[in-house]
Amino acid sequence: MTIIEVSVEGAAPHIPSVIEENLLRICQEALTNALKHSDATRIDVNASFSVMSVQIKIVDNGRGFAPSAVGAGFGLTSMRERAALIGGELSINASPGEGTSIAVTTPLLRDARK
Repeated sequence: MTIIEVSVEGAAPHIPSVIEENLLRICQEALTNALKHSDATRIDVNASFSVMSVQIKIVDNGRGFAPSAVGAGFGLTSMRERAALIGGELSINASPGEGTSIAVTTPLLRDARK
């Protein structure tokens, strides 16, 4: 059994629908990967909102992986493309036996994207 805990920091401002949809899909992919491949017993999801940006971080305590050994799988590639589409950045930190952390941060204001 995997326990998933969700936490939210800050008040969610109005988020444009294109950003909201892509953040949702990135989170879905990260959670699916963790549940399907990691053997994690715990997954923490944290959404952090400010006036200028939003960050969502998904951390599991699973088996981890060596990102260089995985290659450009469809799921990871899709998450990177979605983050780029909304002017955001995706970071993946993982190592064998140490779990995985995936974070996506994106600006919410057009001026912040410059």
